[in-house]
Amino acid sequence: MIYNLKEYFSYTVKDKNLLVYSNISFKESEHVLNGFKKYTCINITSVSIDELKTYVIANNIDVLLVDMDEHAAQIYEIVKSLNTKNKKIHIVLHINFNCQKPYPPLINISEGVIAAPFDDNTLMYKFFTALSYESAMNTLANSKHSMKNIKHDSCELIDDYLDTYEGQILFLSESLQEYVISLDSGDLSQELIISISEKMKEVSKVFASHFYTKNVSIIFMNFSSYLKNLDLSSVDIENIEAFEYLARIVEDINSYLVEYFVDRVFSEIYIFEDSLRNSMEFMQDRLECNSDTKSKLEFF
Repeated sequence: MIYNLKEYFSYTVKDKNLLVYSNISFKESEHVLNGFKKYTCINITSVSIDELKTYVIANNIDVLLVDMDEHAAQIYEIVKSLNTKNKKIHIVLHINFNCQKPYPPLINISEGVIAAPFDDNTLMYKFFTALSYESAMNTLANSKHSMKNIKHDSCELIDDYLDTYEGQILFLSESLQEYVISLDSGDLSQELIISISEKMKEVSKVFASHFYTKNVSIIFMNFSSYLKNLDLSSVDIENIEAFEYLARIVEDINSYLVEYFVDRVFSEIYIFEDSLRNSMEFMQDRLECNSDTKSKLEFF
């Protein structure tokens, strides 16, 4: 039995109308029946069954608690004719063991089946499960619609974001290319390192400007801070080759920025995140002469 059944049951049936169409008394379960917006009890007779369809329509019946008896085939046809695209009669079928010929079609369209003896919790559970399919489908439909809107809105926002910063990225790209050329030519200076640091800060600010990319901005900000505080005079000559890795990192960042903001060849920004972080850590370890660096190198 589900947790907190009474609360969920009350919420599910409070706006539903119930017809107990039965020749047995459900007086002992009146506490459960009172949870519905309205409930009515009618005996199954040859007269009442002729009026059943009219009664269900006139009283806006949502749920039918009905006996399985010799009238099952008629009840099945009536319910089948009542069910439409916009309206469904939910059935909880009471199995009377005196019934000699159960009618499978009525069983198959029933969303709950109950037989004596049963308690209030069991009856509540049957009603709840009978109505849960409709609630679940409505929830899923609303969720699907919402997700489509979110996805559509997000795509539009990202396109706007890329359009906004495309020009700035082109200017950044020119600077980054110049830095790569300088590093590759061996032109290494504190001024150059500070300039690269400032450009990494600009890149970080661009990524921080959109909720979809802001988590990546911290990588560039941390890298900017590291370069800003890097004292070239403290770097051992044997570790100077680490600046070749810096050239490759800047080169790859430049390629990524152009592919994402200008060429737009891919949309998932996180495909490069781990590789970029690992490459930066490798360069830092190499500069600081940490020995375990071989496994960390992963240019993206």
